[in-house]
Amino acid sequence: MAAFDKAGRPMLNARGNSGNCTALGCTHLLTTDAISVYVFPDAAMAQKYADSAAIGVHQAGTVVLYYAAARTPDKDQPRYEKVLAGLL
Repeated sequence: MAAFDKAGRPMLNARGNSGNCTALGCTHLLTTDAISVYVFPDAAMAQKYADSAAIGVHQAGTVVLYYAAARTPDKDQPRYEKVLAGLL
């Protein structure tokens, strides 16, 4: 979260929702006002989840950024993806 905040992508109202991961196959889930961040045990599972969502997602390695629920503007999405790329 700190990397996103430092890059000007605040993670407002962050809440842990990892309890929902059992049904989704993820290991961690963080939901914010701007995006949801899913962490999966491996890249193949992350890719499978991203493919099932079809729109409003970006997958890199074991992490999926999900924009649709927060209605993140298209122009803001690459900024989150850049921060994620810097972390991986």
